[in-house]
Amino acid sequence: MNCRYLGQSSALLGIGLALANVVANAQDAARTADVALEEVVVTARGRAEELQSVPLAITSISGKDLEYQGIENIREIAYLSPSVTIRSLGAENGVRAIIRGQADLNGGTGDPGAAIFLDGIYLSNPSAVSLGVINLERVEVVKGPVSALYGRNAANGAINYISRYPSENLDYSFSARLGIDGLAGGRLYVGGPVLGDWLKLGLAWQYETYDGAYEDGRSGAAAGDYTKNDAHLSAELTPFDALTLRASWYRGDDQFGYAPATFWNNNCGVGVPAGLSAAERVVLPEAGSFCGQFDPDDSPFQSPALPAFITGNGREVDLGGLRVDYDFGPVTATVLAGWNDAQSLRRGNLQGGKVITVPLREPGAPANCVYLANPLCDRTVDVTGTFFGVNIDTNDDSVELRIASDEDQRIRWQVGAFKYDEENFQYNSQGTRADLAAACQAAAGTTAGCQVGAVVPNATLTDLLVNQTALGALGFITQDGALILQNGTLRTAAQKSWFVGLDADLTDRWVVSTEYRKVDDERTLATRSPTTGALIGTVRSKDFSYDNWRATVKFAITDSLMTYASVGTGTRAGGFNGATTFVQEQTFEPEENTSYEIGLKSSWADGRFKLNASLFQIDADNMQITVATEKPDFVIGVDPFLVVKNVGIVETRGIELEAQWSPAESTRLSFGLGWADPEIGRVFKTSAARGPASPATSPALADPLTNCLAVANCAGRIDTIDIDPGAGTTLRYRANLEGATPPAVSKLTATVGLEHSAPAFGDWRWRGRVDYRYESKQYVDEYNLAWWGPRNVVNGRVGLERRGLRVEAFVDNALDDQTPEIVSYGFENRTGALTLGVGSLPNRRLYGLQVTYAP
Repeated sequence: MNCRYLGQSSALLGIGLALANVVANAQDAARTADVALEEVVVTARGRAEELQSVPLAITSISGKDLEYQGIENIREIAYLSPSVTIRSLGAENGVRAIIRGQADLNGGTGDPGAAIFLDGIYLSNPSAVSLGVINLERVEVVKGPVSALYGRNAANGAINYISRYPSENLDYSFSARLGIDGLAGGRLYVGGPVLGDWLKLGLAWQYETYDGAYEDGRSGAAAGDYTKNDAHLSAELTPFDALTLRASWYRGDDQFGYAPATFWNNNCGVGVPAGLSAAERVVLPEAGSFCGQFDPDDSPFQSPALPAFITGNGREVDLGGLRVDYDFGPVTATVLAGWNDAQSLRRGNLQGGKVITVPLREPGAPANCVYLANPLCDRTVDVTGTFFGVNIDTNDDSVELRIASDEDQRIRWQVGAFKYDEENFQYNSQGTRADLAAACQAAAGTTAGCQVGAVVPNATLTDLLVNQTALGALGFITQDGALILQNGTLRTAAQKSWFVGLDADLTDRWVVSTEYRKVDDERTLATRSPTTGALIGTVRSKDFSYDNWRATVKFAITDSLMTYASVGTGTRAGGFNGATTFVQEQTFEPEENTSYEIGLKSSWADGRFKLNASLFQIDADNMQITVATEKPDFVIGVDPFLVVKNVGIVETRGIELEAQWSPAESTRLSFGLGWADPEIGRVFKTSAARGPASPATSPALADPLTNCLAVANCAGRIDTIDIDPGAGTTLRYRANLEGATPPAVSKLTATVGLEHSAPAFGDWRWRGRVDYRYESKQYVDEYNLAWWGPRNVVNGRVGLERRGLRVEAFVDNALDDQTPEIVSYGFENRTGALTLGVGSLPNRRLYGLQVTYAP
């Protein structure tokens, strides 16, 4: 680690501790017994431990806090934890967690870098991890590489939903809420003993519907609507004292309307080529990329009106889990088994909701009207977009055996083995509105010979997008606009691992710990028909073997002040690029990192003030980054344009602070601050091979590297201009990304929460809570040309409570911050370039009333 950085950070920690001591000791010690903060127990290391004694950076959010703060999904869970952000493609689809600035640079092709679990069972479908926040004991957010503890892609951290199991007493509760824009819903829970202490059952159910708050910019139709219907069943069986069985089943059936999105026209990069006809000038954009801040207020487009056959977004999730614990006395054996069946569908609009204006090719016109000025090309026709759906079906099962020693021993150990099998099938359903014939009739007076674009040598994606015949030949669409299913990609993973952990009390104050996990990960890739289920072509397979470890030293300075230092490794699994025949790009290797951390956990003023802090440095190597293919004979429509490669390093330094303060019995104040500064090392990104005609006759179609050449603050990144002799006059460019910030990373995150209650009248009390979340700006690409944010979210609740009855008003996103959850580059419909900015929008301001009864 950098000594100067450590020195500066240690000084900052010292100042924070001094301030904490002053604040804590300034409080009235006479009230200590009434206002001490609750002790929190976590199971992040596979056994029950007090949070303040665990040498890991963990944010633990209790089920009560989730309820009091109105948390509804994983995005809002991230609002309560510094150094954590959630990336979503809208409608709670494509969810990935970014922890400590460790972004996914693989474009979603590979596995995530942060793992998400329900009761220790890995959730693999990125569109099904935002479970309904019902019947939870707590949520644990573990930061930093914990692959040795969790395996399964916990390279940068883990989020674990932990279910509440029924107690020995009958518990029940229900709530209902109503709000603006058609919000209505409720929750119900009942649980308790069924056969004395021998069997206990619990059932939770949630239903909610919402009409959406966004309005289509063209049709006025609403967007962002949803209906959620989720249930969770839990059971605990204790036939005798030594044996405990816990089983759970989660069922989610959620439907979302079209996800609200906004689109931006390009404003920088390569401009319009000279010598085009008037119609071609209408078609081609003014520039080939976007630079600057994506501001929703500047965008003229929102979610488009969809044809009848587009049904929106949906997901069905079934998760089952079984945990068996048997206490042999000196050791305890645990078996954890789980299965997951998740299906999700994400609908999108390839054309960004626009009516497409394209040149009309008249009889006798040249083959390529799009790029060659000619009077016979000087007419246009408007057609609507091509739509697509991404279907993801995931089935997996896992089993783990763990044997652990008695926790009261000075030397504690655990060993175990783990087996995991997954099938992930992803395929597209596509179609178009059937208005081309009518548009041609209106423009040309006849449909005979009416064509839009043409297939020509060195055809680009534009030629395909504007040529319905070519699209039909490729199987993308049908002439009548009906959806068709394309053959999809079947990926499987068969993972086996064994692990061991050891804790040793060297003295009453010194403890050393270590964990180690050995992993064998067999991956396959095949093409499958979504209608017959048959495999098509060759099945690829590869074994990835790796190991992870973590070593920690903990020192208890006092009974309420502990510090630790650790070093550990994390691994993100390797995988396959799609159906490329270019052998050099068919697979990518695992991504690895090493993390160094110094932490402190403290409790002051007899438990009324707690401060936890950590300094960390993460060195990630063999990074998986999405780049343009370098296949010399690349063919559009046949070969994948983008592939994942292992091309370099990212170094991250950061600091985290979390504090809780209870100045009075009825007041709680929480604060969190996370700063992570990831920098890409000397990484080169090379442009795709291009046909001889493409860069010269249609430079707006060049990939982002070409646009980079035309932007002043980006052109300096171009390291070389390379002519590939194997492809004639094809140009390729190489950019040096050194010093750039990875995309989708907020360097600074902050959370502040204040809760207070006081007598109101009679035996009624009023309770109020306000929470604030800040996320700094995030870049869209590795060139740092465009960004979105910062984000400011304020949520508040105030109400009255009496004997388990609570009536409250709430407001979410009180500032109506519409900063996109993520911005990515979509297809620019007029050129086919990956340069159109597409932003997935968050929920808008929402307010209403909620009634809860929990005796």
